[in-house]
This record gives sequence, C-alpha cells and structure tokens, in this order.
Amino acid sequence: MRKCNLAAAAARTHHFNAIFSYIQVDSSTKEQVTFTEFIEAVERLALRLQVAEGVQKGHYVAIALNNCIEFPIALLSVVKCGAVAAFVNPVYTPSNINEPRNPDVKS
Repeated sequence: MRKCNLAAAAARTHHFNAIFSYIQVDSSTKEQVTFTEFIEAVERLALRLQVAEGVQKGHYVAIALNNCIEFPIALLSVVKCGAVAAFVNPVYTPSNINEPRNPDVKS
C-alpha cells in the first residue's frame, strides 16, 4: 500500500486524533493538527500542484522549508502527485539554487 493511502486509512480510523502537536515560534500557544486536517491539506496542495503548476509523475519539485508543519504536508503532496521531492536549504538564494553542482547535470 502506498504511503499516501496508509495516511488516508489512518485518517479514517483516527480522524479526530492529533497527528502533530507543535508550539508556534511567535507565541507559546500549542497547536494540533488532526489526521483529517492533515490529509485534507495534503489533498488540497497535491491538487494545486497538479492543476495550477502542472506537476506530473516523474517531475522534480523543490521543497525549501524549515522544520514546520508545512514540511510533511508538502512532502506527501509531492509524493501523491507521483513526483520526486528535492529538498533545498531554505536559506539558499535563487542564484545558489540555480548554480549547477555537477557540470554533467543540465538544469
């Protein structure tokens, strides 16, 4: 069973249970995301990636995020599209990202 399907199955069973608990950096408020909220966010982003951005199976999608709740949402959305997630250091500038690391690789 694919990872996205496993997460969806868990959401059906544990839909009101928290999948993530975290504390907002700018406050001391503890936040929680339920399985259902998480899966819905993954579905919305995957649909946007496919429809608005044209992401398809085999495409590479750069993810430049710090450790935050959006990171696993972005990762599973890319996987759901059949694309490959390429993690990029979030402090990189556009010129750092576009600079080829290997002369044999075409950008």
